[in-house]
Amino acid sequence: MPSEHHRHARHRQAGTSLVELLLSSAIGLALVLLAVQIYVSTGQPVRRVAAQVQLHSDGAMTLQLLAQQVRLVGLSELDDQGTPHFQGLAVRGCAGAFAETGAAFDALACKASTGDARPHAFAIRHQADAHVTVPVGTDQPSNCVLEGIAAWATSSADGALRYALADQRYFIEPDEDGVPTLYCRGMRDAGVMGSKQALASQVEDMRVLYAVTRLPDGSEPQPAQVTAYVRADDDALGAAAERWRRVIGMSLCIVVRSASPVAGAQQMPESYLDCDGQPQQAPDGRLRRSFRTTVFFHALRPALNAGTSP
Repeated sequence: MPSEHHRHARHRQAGTSLVELLLSSAIGLALVLLAVQIYVSTGQPVRRVAAQVQLHSDGAMTLQLLAQQVRLVGLSELDDQGTPHFQGLAVRGCAGAFAETGAAFDALACKASTGDARPHAFAIRHQADAHVTVPVGTDQPSNCVLEGIAAWATSSADGALRYALADQRYFIEPDEDGVPTLYCRGMRDAGVMGSKQALASQVEDMRVLYAVTRLPDGSEPQPAQVTAYVRADDDALGAAAERWRRVIGMSLCIVVRSASPVAGAQQMPESYLDCDGQPQQAPDGRLRRSFRTTVFFHALRPALNAGTSP
């Protein structure tokens, strides 16, 4: 029969085991909480760095794509006498949105707006072939969203000749999920406008300044010296089609944002510089950055102050 001493010993052993169990559980919980805290504290910078890298990559690629296509403005082959097939206006723009992106180039109008409307929109034209565009089908030239372009424009050098003319518009609109997106659409044939397709998402703003020369006088070739950089709604350009012949380059700026927030609700709002170089606060916790470049129309041959038809 167990003695009183043995019974007390067993009780002491059982009590000690329970205390040890509770103590080990507390230590384990503390370690788990510490691990969570370390993950959260170190994970936030990691997510921020990853978002910054992605943001820089997306913005640089989008701007490069725009610049690559803008460099083609006014491009045209020449006939045997040196006359360009395309002599029409090569660029139009709005300090805001187009009223109708599918309108004919000469009929493009800007949507009515008040104040400093943004983002901007612009349209460009150039002769297209399988060398300066991505060929589709049987080496057919393509527009900005890889739709084939037919030989629909009449040559200024030879009225019996038709050629493929790239006529495309760039603008920002929210997609079906409300995400700000850079779109493009271009002509496919005479009177046939292609579909609107996304070039890049998370593009929140686009601002354009146009490098202008003095207005050509009579039969004088287009001057080459830039006199100013102006917005599309400046008096130097505006709605007068012929004034757009002064444009020989474009300064492009886009603002791109991260796909998701990287800052918590307790952190300071993210700051960035907009396309005007002004500091802005982003209260939604997303990263934002502006990207800019200037492109001159080296393919645009000096044109006389003549008609605007392609």
